[in-house]
Amino acid sequence: MPPAAPIVPDIEEETGEEEEDEELMDEDFDMGMDIGAALEPFFATEDGQTVCTALVTIAKHMENQNKILIKILSQLSKTS
Repeated sequence: MPPAAPIVPDIEEETGEEEEDEELMDEDFDMGMDIGAALEPFFATEDGQTVCTALVTIAKHMENQNKILIKILSQLSKTS
């Protein structure tokens, strides 16, 4: 059986697709799309809470939880 011929992609097809992608990207940027405005719905809730405020709230809750755990640990170590 003869060896199989290597599969070589058609270079002309790839460059044509890349050029089309670049043209589409250029058109998007030419329209004056504001990336911040486009991503805003993903980083804020309906009541105005942002990712940053959610992380601050989580940090405060973790601090409280750590204080409680330290008290529990100190009580357990006293009884041992």
